[in-house]
Amino acid sequence: MKKLQARHIMLIAALCGMMSNCLGVLFNVAGLFFNPIADEFLIGRGDVSMAHTIATMGCALGGITGAWVAKRMKFRPIVLISAIVFAGATALLAFTHSIWPQYILSAFRGIAAGTAGTVLVTIVINNWFTGKVGLMTSLIFCSAGISGAILSPILSAVIEAAGWRTGYLAMAAFIVLFYLPGILFPLGIKPEDAGYEALVLGEKGEPLKAQPAADPAKAAGKVDPALYLLVLVYACIASASTAYIPHFSGIADSYGQTAAVGSAMVSASMLANTFGKLAYGWLTDRVGIRKGVGIWGMLVILGIVLLLKVHSGSALYAAAFLIGMCYSLSSVGTALLSREIFGIANHAKVYPSINMLNTIANAALTSVIGFMYDAFGNYNGALLLFLGGEIVLMACTVLAYRRAARTR
Repeated sequence: MKKLQARHIMLIAALCGMMSNCLGVLFNVAGLFFNPIADEFLIGRGDVSMAHTIATMGCALGGITGAWVAKRMKFRPIVLISAIVFAGATALLAFTHSIWPQYILSAFRGIAAGTAGTVLVTIVINNWFTGKVGLMTSLIFCSAGISGAILSPILSAVIEAAGWRTGYLAMAAFIVLFYLPGILFPLGIKPEDAGYEALVLGEKGEPLKAQPAADPAKAAGKVDPALYLLVLVYACIASASTAYIPHFSGIADSYGQTAAVGSAMVSASMLANTFGKLAYGWLTDRVGIRKGVGIWGMLVILGIVLLLKVHSGSALYAAAFLIGMCYSLSSVGTALLSREIFGIANHAKVYPSINMLNTIANAALTSVIGFMYDAFGNYNGALLLFLGGEIVLMACTVLAYRRAARTR
């Protein structure tokens, strides 16, 4: 087993910065701006959350773009261009006076974040690391939770003290900061691009714990449509589940709680995002993806039930923390499940399209939640939809493994 070298540490820092922007900034703190913008523009929360939906759809397109540019451009130019567009469009949001310019700028923000986001990061991880990929993927993806946990109270305080426009300017500064390692460090999409070899985090060729189910698709070839559909449904539900976190501020408000409680709920979910991913990667390397999904899925369901039944401050924080486990099932879980079910070669073929479609699902549900609140005056229906989705997600995982075992 090779030890981490300075170049590998720089790479991890760069990838963490990219994930902090793609998931942490674009997704995890977006809800802090919903209420103040809706109040100033005199529009509904659904109209404001539509900007986030557009950004998310842009991110889905950016994921496909990231897979395309990874074959044609070097690492640093990709990150640099993404930084300029993402930070620039975010700063320009501070100067808008109606919702339509926000929709346009949100599309650019999403495309930029997605291009240097999940798909590109996953490609780089698979190129640079061998063995214990679950733990390494979790380590890098959990940076989104750390950034969200840090930014949520900071941006909330800025918005409260100086308004949402200043909040967007502060967000733009953080975007540049998170991209700096990828811009400054001499790295490559493949280790040989930077004069290095792939780092083996275990015995050479060591498979994932539950690899047998993936044997039918280890070599690149035809992908079973039924397997693809099952993994896609899992991925769409898992990604859509994270759309509830930006609405925590609104949920807290609907329960008669203060904005500070809503911000603390987001921070609690970001802590679960961070530590949950680390724990999930460690767990799946030992017991497999199927059992990991079952355990984490039940924790999320427990959080939903708690959120529906108890509306006090401490209970809301506990519910937010448990619901925050859905981040593990989404980003890390989808990447690992796809890699295991389809094999590494086919994973590179199917993951970009799965990532695009599950990101669109997240985008759609973000607005659906807002419009459901506008229509019914509460979030109960949306939370019940969340509960049902988690049950279907776990069922898809079981069926996918059974299907893979039958096609061996």
